Amino acid sequence: MLQIKVKLIWLMIAVLIVVVGAGSWMAMASRESDIGFIDSTIIESKYIVPLLQGPLEKEQQKLQQEFDSKSKNLSDTAKQNLFNEYQERLSNKENELLGEVLSKMQSAIDKVAIETGISIVVDKTAVHWGGVDITTQVLAKLGVK
Repeated sequence: MLQIKVKLIWLMIAVLIVVVGAGSWMAMASRESDIGFIDSTIIESKYIVPLLQGPLEKEQQKLQQEFDSKSKNLSDTAKQNLFNEYQERLSNKENELLGEVLSKMQSAIDKVAIETGISIVVDKTAVHWGGVDITTQVLAKLGVK
């Protein structure tokens, strides 16, 4: 009698596993994908470059005017040192602006992923097949038409 009860319990456990597994599989199959991707080249050309171009050109012109003014009576070595200093300042400004822009971009990606139920977002170059392209939605969150 005990053997029959044990076999019956194992049979019920097996049926439960099959039912739960089938339900999980069906839930996964009903979603298109939980992997999204963005095309970083499109985001770069439509959002990052236009946003950085103006401020960086302005900073470059300002530094060029300062350099021209300060370097008039300097030796070639001193001019080179001053030039290197200004190049570093421009690079620091670019990194500062880029950090701000990338932070906003990451926030937009996070929001779109949460809204669409996507758990993983990768760059398009890492996707060979499948996934959901969320590039347009990310650009919309960033205010790009």
